[in-house]
Amino acid sequence: IRHDQVMQDENTGIEFSIPMNAVYNHHFESTMIGGNTTRFEQVSPKDPRMMRNMGHGIPPNQPYWLAVGDEKNSGLPQKQFFGAANGGEMRQSFHGYAPGFAQLIESPRQFQVMPMQIDTWHREAMDLKNTTHFVAGPLPRNSLAPPNATYSGLLECPITTRLSK
Repeated sequence: IRHDQVMQDENTGIEFSIPMNAVYNHHFESTMIGGNTTRFEQVSPKDPRMMRNMGHGIPPNQPYWLAVGDEKNSGLPQKQFFGAANGGEMRQSFHGYAPGFAQLIESPRQFQVMPMQIDTWHREAMDLKNTTHFVAGPLPRNSLAPPNATYSGLLECPITTRLSK
């Protein structure tokens, strides 16, 4: 899998790649839509169909849309939510189910991913377009990253075996 995260230059509008240690893909939410979805319906945020399995939910200033399909033919769902994944995608964290378990959907057609990113860089001490060294942004008191580390202490779990402490 190839990952390339980009930002847009405020002045030129041109996208540029940013260093891998400047952001952290904390986790994600995603939705898969099935082939028998017949329409998308704008609904109230209090619609009970929206309240289930919504993870972090939708920001209050955004429209709420619901995929509606004909589930009577096969009995299989026309949409599935895959949420709150465990993060650490660049460390190839396990994303799967135990043997014998699955989330079924009839005729998968569309997949939407909503990454939850955490910036880890120090905006006043770094220029992401011309960076030669990494400077961490704010860190929690219990961060185990050494001073002047080339990464943010937010990138590793405190109980990792990947770092010598």
